[in-house]
Amino acid sequence: MTTSAAIHLTDNTPAAIRDYVAKKMPGKKIKEAAEMLDATGKKTFEARVGGKDLIFDERGTLIK
Repeated sequence: MTTSAAIHLTDNTPAAIRDYVAKKMPGKKIKEAAEMLDATGKKTFEARVGGKDLIFDERGTLIK
């Protein structure tokens, strides 16, 4: 089971995710972001950028 909680983009989206988008996807903006927590307590982040959902680990490293 996975749960999600919306996070405020400018305040709580990890800097590593904002930096990734700025460097790898110039001109694109994070439209939506969510913090995901699975049943084992593993935290990931989902960011919607340019019509794609990007998944990052807790440290902000791109997973897919």
